[in-house]
Amino acid sequence: MSGEDTMRPPVSLRRVHEALLGAAACLEPLLPLANSCMVSFITEDQWRRLVPGPLAAALLQLPAEQLLRLPAAAPDQLPAGPLRQLAEQLGRHRLSGCGVLSPPPPVSAAALPLMDQFFSDKKLHEVDRMAATVAHLAATGGVGQVVDLGSGKGYLSSMLALQHGLDVLAVEANEVHSHGAQKVNANIKKSWDAIVSRSAALQIGQQPERRSRKWKRQQRSQDRSRHRPAPGRLTPVDQLVTSGTHLSELVALHGDGYRPVAVVGLHTCGDLAVNSIRMFNEMPQASLLVNVGCCYHLQRERFEGQFWADLDLQEVSFPLSRPLLERRFALGQQARGLAAQASERIASYQRAPSPFLYYRAVLQVFLQDRLGTVPTDIMVGRLARKARDYLDYMHMALSKYPLDHRDSIEAAHLVQLFDPVTSPRCYALIATKRSGAVDEKSHGKGGKEPTAVSADSTVGCSDSADSAEPTTVTVEARTAQT
Repeated sequence: MSGEDTMRPPVSLRRVHEALLGAAACLEPLLPLANSCMVSFITEDQWRRLVPGPLAAALLQLPAEQLLRLPAAAPDQLPAGPLRQLAEQLGRHRLSGCGVLSPPPPVSAAALPLMDQFFSDKKLHEVDRMAATVAHLAATGGVGQVVDLGSGKGYLSSMLALQHGLDVLAVEANEVHSHGAQKVNANIKKSWDAIVSRSAALQIGQQPERRSRKWKRQQRSQDRSRHRPAPGRLTPVDQLVTSGTHLSELVALHGDGYRPVAVVGLHTCGDLAVNSIRMFNEMPQASLLVNVGCCYHLQRERFEGQFWADLDLQEVSFPLSRPLLERRFALGQQARGLAAQASERIASYQRAPSPFLYYRAVLQVFLQDRLGTVPTDIMVGRLARKARDYLDYMHMALSKYPLDHRDSIEAAHLVQLFDPVTSPRCYALIATKRSGAVDEKSHGKGGKEPTAVSADSTVGCSDSADSAEPTTVTVEARTAQT
């Protein structure tokens, strides 16, 4: 890029390597803890096994309000001791603290007031800032064509084309999202002139006029004299991007292969971020890259045990840097997932974690007790929004597992069979199974079905006619779903 309005020179590669190696050295002794999972918190006794004693004691001494602020607490907000020392150590290796960040470009990002009918507040903030940044850098470098990788529902693509006049290839593998993107773009495009005009009035404190036929004619007349960028062309492309995808072929097929290209991605999931970088490096016409990654836990590591042993090295996305490759550094899936959590947002909530985290840990205990080992190929999914309480959560979660978690007992009775003076150990537990369960177990064995005690009957017996009448205690054992 050229011109006065460019970003300052990047941080030196040597400084980046030093920061990477420093972070790796800091993380290595902490990786067993960073790769722990709340699911196995109880079954693997992680608190005692993974948290150092002095650190555990310091955490237990913190009042609840300090625990809630802990994810983003400054070291000087913590009591002196191991917890503050750890916070200071980790703080030196955060991206904001290790001296590798460059300042963002000087863009003017001001979301149109009426766009909230299409975007949530979060998405509007992201799309507005990202689109303004891409447009600013594209204008500085003479780039008029954008490839939006993993475009999803097309929010960023629509704003780049409509608000900033860029030609966009919106590349998305999910056909549902791709079709949704076309609808989103059509809806925004249909209302675009009205949104811009009415937003301009709101921004200067005026009440927008009612949208009559006369108002629409006036807007069309005014639009001819306005110096506003003409909307760019948006082309949806249904394609899965992999390490074998050639960006030059994709652009030649759907766009203009001779014009400079900006490769962008807002929250590119897992390996897509790395593939975006690779394609940007390989394509001569690609002169701008703006990528915001996410879902780091889905990236594939080269040195993560044998998990990716049979994987083509071209499909590996971590690590990429030479120092970490030479060190054979492995981070781990749980640690990568933890890296995607926003500590500042967690601290800003000022509330305890969801009880469903605890429910999931208890579910793990149940599964391990019942199965011995827990299947790894079945995911419970996001049940928190659907479950009313613990039992409801367990019912829904267990329905996803290939095991009969229902108790086959129909009724159970605790009965005093004997005179306690004569026979102190006088109590018997008598239970009945559901008729279906009895049929399943006896089917095909040729044996006579056992006589089941009725759920409503009182069970008793006596050694002689003049013995005391037995006492019966009924234990309610309705069909247990957990």
